[in-house]
Amino acid sequence: MEQIPVSVLDRWIGRKHFSSEELSKEQLAEYQIKKISETIKMAKENSPFYRETYQDLPLPETMEDFKKYPLMDGDDLIRDGGKMLCVSQRDIQRVVTLSTSGTTKSPKRIYFTQQDQELTIDFFAYGMEEVTAKGERVAICLPWKSEGCVGDLLMRGLQRREIQGVGVGLIENLHKAADCMIRNHTQAAVAIPTQLLALMEYVKRQKMELPLKRVLTSTDLLSDSVRQRLEAFGLEVFDHLGMTECGLGVALECKAHQGMHIRENDLYLEVVDLEGKPVPDGRFGELVMTTLTRNGMPLIRYRMGDRARILSGNCSCGSVLRRVEVTGRLGERTFRGWGIRQWDEFLFSFPEVLDYQLVQKPNRSWSLILEGFDALSPKTAMTIREKTMGVQIECRQWEGQLPVYTGKRCIHYREV
Repeated sequence: MEQIPVSVLDRWIGRKHFSSEELSKEQLAEYQIKKISETIKMAKENSPFYRETYQDLPLPETMEDFKKYPLMDGDDLIRDGGKMLCVSQRDIQRVVTLSTSGTTKSPKRIYFTQQDQELTIDFFAYGMEEVTAKGERVAICLPWKSEGCVGDLLMRGLQRREIQGVGVGLIENLHKAADCMIRNHTQAAVAIPTQLLALMEYVKRQKMELPLKRVLTSTDLLSDSVRQRLEAFGLEVFDHLGMTECGLGVALECKAHQGMHIRENDLYLEVVDLEGKPVPDGRFGELVMTTLTRNGMPLIRYRMGDRARILSGNCSCGSVLRRVEVTGRLGERTFRGWGIRQWDEFLFSFPEVLDYQLVQKPNRSWSLILEGFDALSPKTAMTIREKTMGVQIECRQWEGQLPVYTGKRCIHYREV
């Protein structure tokens, strides 16, 4: 049986911080509490928000000490985000504005210095070694033309590893995207899961031969149903967790495909219950994040609002890094007891379904819009109608153009 190599993140962290590719849990734990204390000290010295918040708290010497520190959340970010800065505004290279779920709330703004963005480029440069190799070409099916955006940082990271990034952008015109990959002979791709699935179905129908062998899914949740359909095309699928507040790169699946290893040199993740108390590994709760190396706008024990768990046990690759699973937003809209993750698993199990929208109208009625190339077979239609009895079902058939991507799939309310 072939030996599965340890996660590239272990080797990267070992070389970067400990001058060795051999990384131990003890080294990592000592490093993390040291960086947490350094981050808090820096924040108290330079940020009005943290100076006031932590004025009566001594620097933590252990993780138990640290977990007594107060939690912060999106409301703190909206109200006092500017006061969290630890550098001058002129040192900020990029500001990302995140809209909030409420119509009356102000947006959250996340600030990054050039050094902060360098951390992300470095993570991309080494993390992509799981998916591709020197001399290969990677299709970047994400926005990439704006300086500092995710595709641009990824492109720069690949260049450092002598891997050529091919800018495709978000997939809309399927033929154009497929032709670009064929002409550039891209062996790997980074893409939104559903857009990649639509592309693979399209090239199958057109009898086109894509050179793709490996894909990294990003930006939206990857359901098991979509993963299985992508793997049926002969693709090796790697999932990636990226969040803006965390600096885009959070965790990455290794070749063992047993969960996403956390970028633990730059981030410390916890999972807490509704009362803010830590929960044991394997149990779901709310994801809490602390930045360990960011100098522009550090976030300390920040409640992400995501439902997550730290996976228990060890990955068969031998990594000492913890693994995280995120299944959606806490408090997300549900329909008939299912959130978006459960609906993904159900609806994407049908070959005709390539995307969908589940919306509630102003009159409180529900509508399910199914999208793809084919009409539903009688069997598929009957199974879906049995699960969604009383819901208006609309089928939209594509030609060669995908709808414009408007963000992560969710169960939403339609105002008009």
